[in-house]
Amino acid sequence: MTEHSGPRTAFDFRPGLTVLLGAAFGAALHPVWQLEARWLVIVVVAVVGVAVALMFTARLFDFLFVSLLATLPFSAFLKWFAPAGLEGEAFGAAAYAGMAHIGLADFLLIGLFGAWALGFAPPRPPAMDRRHWIDTAVILLIIAHVVSIIGVPDPALGIGAVLFVMKFAAYYYIISRHFMPRHVPWLTTAVLWSILIVSAIGLFQTFTGLGVGLALDKGAGGEALQTQYQVPGIEYIARATGTSYDSHAYGGFVGMLLMLVLGSLLRPGQPRHVVVVLIGFSLLAISAVVVSYSRSAYLSLALGLGVVIAAAAWRGEWRAVRILLVPILAVLPLAPWLLSRVIERFVTAPWEIMVARFEQYEVAVDVWLAHPFFGFGAGNYMEALRIYNRDGFLELPVHNAMLWMLTESGVFGAACFFAILFGAMFGYWRLFAARDPSVSWLALGGLGALAVYFFDGLTHPLFREPTLFTFFWLLVGLLVAVQRHVAARKEMVT
Repeated sequence: MTEHSGPRTAFDFRPGLTVLLGAAFGAALHPVWQLEARWLVIVVVAVVGVAVALMFTARLFDFLFVSLLATLPFSAFLKWFAPAGLEGEAFGAAAYAGMAHIGLADFLLIGLFGAWALGFAPPRPPAMDRRHWIDTAVILLIIAHVVSIIGVPDPALGIGAVLFVMKFAAYYYIISRHFMPRHVPWLTTAVLWSILIVSAIGLFQTFTGLGVGLALDKGAGGEALQTQYQVPGIEYIARATGTSYDSHAYGGFVGMLLMLVLGSLLRPGQPRHVVVVLIGFSLLAISAVVVSYSRSAYLSLALGLGVVIAAAAWRGEWRAVRILLVPILAVLPLAPWLLSRVIERFVTAPWEIMVARFEQYEVAVDVWLAHPFFGFGAGNYMEALRIYNRDGFLELPVHNAMLWMLTESGVFGAACFFAILFGAMFGYWRLFAARDPSVSWLALGGLGALAVYFFDGLTHPLFREPTLFTFFWLLVGLLVAVQRHVAARKEMVT
């Protein structure tokens, strides 16, 4: 992506010069004012402070926007507003279905909307304001959530789920309307920053056994800091969770990040030292996925890599295929250690675990068939289990994104959500197939990341875990923004 708002101008020193001259003029008038020195200092500092603040407002929106991208690895550090008495598995299920919450990203969103309302947002091309079909799908998704909670057993959970999806709709809106070509380096930085943070924390958790519940604890230093559920067969392993609530979400999140790094390897004109850095981050991400000990993360990463390589090969981009294989070949020295952990995870897991999860599918289908159009109610899946669950079946959310969405918001809600997901994947594919070198690398990375997200959601219920869900909406908003920029550029050419 390239900027088309005109040539870059030199930094304007006139506002700063005005501030300095004003301060000097005030100091020169000190004898006339007959002010004590301390009051003169206060007045001058106040004038300078206000002037600097007014100078900064021109960049306030961009500062908040870049900060929003940088908060990606801390998306799960939230204060949940759970209904009274909600605890245990019910609390976890409600969090993954969506509850009202507040976090750092929410404050930044408030600041961004406020800056935009006050006119501090930089000008953008008219194409950025055009209605996109995904905009309509997002609105319909919210409507589906609202309609689904009519008459639900626990209205508080339903309202929380509605507020949850509305927050991410606001996140999508900001990204899709205000992501500019100048933000591309910041996006890449945010992705690398996220990999560095979550991978370092995850590897530390695995090799020390400390802090595995970091996101649950949120730095409070309580018992939750060492909280981790046990899985039969690997009870003795400290599974990495990074800054996510769960090792599965952690593995899926890092896998999605890795796809964008691989896409960046294909960016035209990358200096050799940048390529080396990107390969290094790829190796770090692969190691982080391995220590999640998540079979769903292993499989979704492998399938995502397959989608990316197959897409490049189908288009005849054999150079891209060779570049994409470089990180995989570079990881060969670690293969004995990595493969032993991966094989261990598949060999030691009892088959009974999978059987118990397949049993949940039957219950979910029963719930959906009883409420086919708008579902049992957003956020109320655990309430549905009290009615439809069977003796001996686990009281857990169904481990499949599509079934969970169908049970809670019916065909209407599921159709809206998966239309957004598959539509975004198809949109990234079209951008990649257009052979535009300025966006092809980003398109291939986005396609791979959404493929990982989709495959990961087929085997566990964490597709709305905050880190995964935030990244999903970031990718959807990014697609819409890039498509609009490409359209605006074509209009300028014609």
